[in-house]
Amino acid sequence: MDDSTPIEVGTAAAFRAAFYLTEQYVSLETSPDEGLLLFLEYLRSDPASHDDWAQAVRTALADNGTLPEG
Repeated sequence: MDDSTPIEVGTAAAFRAAFYLTEQYVSLETSPDEGLLLFLEYLRSDPASHDDWAQAVRTALADNGTLPEG
């Protein structure tokens, strides 16, 4: 895949992509970080997680392409 080609997806597909990426990281570790496990469980089970995700997408669209330092 050419990484320079933009991929456009809706927020629902992007949410699922974040879930699969987190699940992939958890499966690669012999002893995954507890925070990562809790995040994965949150994505699986919290009914508000999609609304939280939508807010994160709105924040990302407004950040002018820069991540906060920290």
